[in-house]
Amino acid sequence: MNYVRQLNAFGEKSIGVLNAKEQAMYLRLFLIANQLKWPEWFEVANSQLMRELGMGWKKTIIDARRELEKKGFIRSVDPGHKMKTRYHLIQLYDDASKGSKNEPITTAKGSKNEPITEPRVRKSNPKGSKNEPIAPSKGSKNEPYINSINSKHISSTTAPPQDEIFRQVVEVYEKSIRPVPSPADLERLSDCLDHYGKDALLKAIDRADYRGRRSMGYIEGILRSWEQNGYDDPEEEHGHGKADGRRPARDTAQNRKKALRFDPEAERRKWANEKSGWD
Repeated sequence: MNYVRQLNAFGEKSIGVLNAKEQAMYLRLFLIANQLKWPEWFEVANSQLMRELGMGWKKTIIDARRELEKKGFIRSVDPGHKMKTRYHLIQLYDDASKGSKNEPITTAKGSKNEPITEPRVRKSNPKGSKNEPIAPSKGSKNEPYINSINSKHISSTTAPPQDEIFRQVVEVYEKSIRPVPSPADLERLSDCLDHYGKDALLKAIDRADYRGRRSMGYIEGILRSWEQNGYDDPEEEHGHGKADGRRPARDTAQNRKKALRFDPEAERRKWANEKSGWD
């Protein structure tokens, strides 16, 4: 595999196809394969990917892996509980193009088969600090993509991409449920938006508000239930709609009167004909 061309092909084919988390995971797998000197298959634990990508939820890793496999970027084998997942990076460029099949990444100095190492990447940026992104040469064809390699940028998944749809979801969540308490809850909202879509997530937030629940876990439970059993309309359970704009559950609670412990009139009738024991 020509790894330079593989990287360039990934930069072109991922545009508009992979989201930020999927791109970050592919690049992390690419770097791990390079560190292992490019075996055909290699093993990586979910916990390692979560730690290196800054993701706090295992489901995020699993979903990103499934999407990468579905879209033709990788192959994977999950051997089961407590075992590392095996990965294979699919060749993304055409063999008929110029370049040999097994041509490795070459640097200004070093042996023919030497893999990319972190010190050599730093030397290519003489003015950069340790965490500064790689700066391409002026007018480079892949300049936008090379800038995205900055690991500090692409692995910051605790703050999901702030696009317009996500901002709308966060706004509805904070108005209906509560202010978002932590970056972890932002990530969970982003994961639900990616997995279930905007309409289902907004309906789940509305359902949690309808039932007076105030947790992200309850919303996730609603979405999982709908995914398994189908959507259930709360108005069918109560037998009436929202024509007056009020929620039946809350309307019932607001109009409910506290039950009396005894009936005063019945007590008066009971003791009307009783005589005092002192007579």
